[in-house]
Amino acid sequence: MKIRRLMTLFMVFGLAACNAVSSPTVAPSPLSPTASMTATSTRVPGTPAATRTPTPDFSATEFWVTSTAIVEAVMGTQQPRTYESYPSPDGKWLAEILMYDCMKVDPRPEADANAYEQLRLVKGSSGEITTADGQLQNCGGLGAFGLEGLFWSQNSRYFYYTDSREGVPDGCGGYWQKPILRLEINTLRTETLGAGFLSLDGRKIAAWDEEELVIWDVSEGDEVGRISPASLNRGTGAGPVIWSPDSQAFVYIQAVSFCPVAGKSSVVHVTLSTLKQEVLLESESPTFGDADWNKNNVLVLFDENGNRWVYTFDTQELKHSP
Repeated sequence: MKIRRLMTLFMVFGLAACNAVSSPTVAPSPLSPTASMTATSTRVPGTPAATRTPTPDFSATEFWVTSTAIVEAVMGTQQPRTYESYPSPDGKWLAEILMYDCMKVDPRPEADANAYEQLRLVKGSSGEITTADGQLQNCGGLGAFGLEGLFWSQNSRYFYYTDSREGVPDGCGGYWQKPILRLEINTLRTETLGAGFLSLDGRKIAAWDEEELVIWDVSEGDEVGRISPASLNRGTGAGPVIWSPDSQAFVYIQAVSFCPVAGKSSVVHVTLSTLKQEVLLESESPTFGDADWNKNNVLVLFDENGNRWVYTFDTQELKHSP
């Protein structure tokens, strides 16, 4: 388990790969028995959903038309299957993710098959269906892809989901965490919060946005605050955020490298009410890349070899734990 935890450390900000328009390329995973996926995304005029496709070798106008035509062809020639449904806490809405399997649409010999996924809302009182987001996928490649619901806000105002359900981004440049997107139900406005971590009480999200850590209120959608990393040089890799058991504080980890985990690392404590930061420790041997916080006064750290270390807040002591 410890080794697996460290093997998930990839890139947090560099989700884009070769031929990407604006968002991540996609990781290999079957949407059909013989197809794996790669995808990038862009908004297609005339549709409410964002779609994904590689950067083409023609003008922007032709690109919009081609992207729309591919989506229409994929959706028009097959019945979708439901990946998952997510009822809202108030029972008034149902979020659904539909999947259209890979098929050859682009006639060019070098073009891959395409698949499409769609996030839609169903209004419980009337059965009215609204498309909220979508992802056009180019089958056959590497990266992270796929829509997946994460959770509803308790007041049913927001639906949180990710567009990187499966795989990891291409390359090896830092820590990677699935991005969290937020859909506001009344306006259908979608916002990407960043590589996010939900507090244990489900009320707050801490998300890396570029080189800042932003804290969001889950139910109200407000930005609680943002902080710049307290340690190391600007641009140093930003890693996991670990919430305290009472959700009143968190720690985050920085390291010179997360792929592999190496170099100087820092563990920084943040008090939620004040956003005051305190560097608990800095270490290059070992280099810390992940942590667990299961007791209020004890933090368990994992180094580059998966070894456990225990940091006690009261005594500020760090000890190796076999």
